Amino acid sequence: MTHSAPPRRRRPVLPWLAVLTVFGMVGAGIIAVATGGGGLAAPDWVERRIEARLVQALPDGRIAFEGLEVALGADGRPGLVLSGVTLSDTAGTPQASVARVEGAVAVWPLLRGEIELT
Repeated sequence: MTHSAPPRRRRPVLPWLAVLTVFGMVGAGIIAVATGGGGLAAPDWVERRIEARLVQALPDGRIAFEGLEVALGADGRPGLVLSGVTLSDTAGTPQASVARVEGAVAVWPLLRGEIELT
């Protein structure tokens, strides 16, 4: 009688990759803050998600920003800093612009690969 080993379950790689990315970003942010840098340029995938979220939040307008950084707040929570933000109407006419916008990011959803601003 031959016994074959039960098939091994493959664990999804994406959640682990997301967790490692978050810890890497937080670690790099700590180093940047400790050395006086302030923040790090956000990866492209973070920028695309934030941009998509902002487009959903402003269905009757447009938003554009020049830069996006990942930083740690004074309380140690990760956050996002948008620079050169311009709000426009549907015709593209600028309605308001701000030099800098800061927001905190909820940690637990971030570990699941979701970006939730608080």
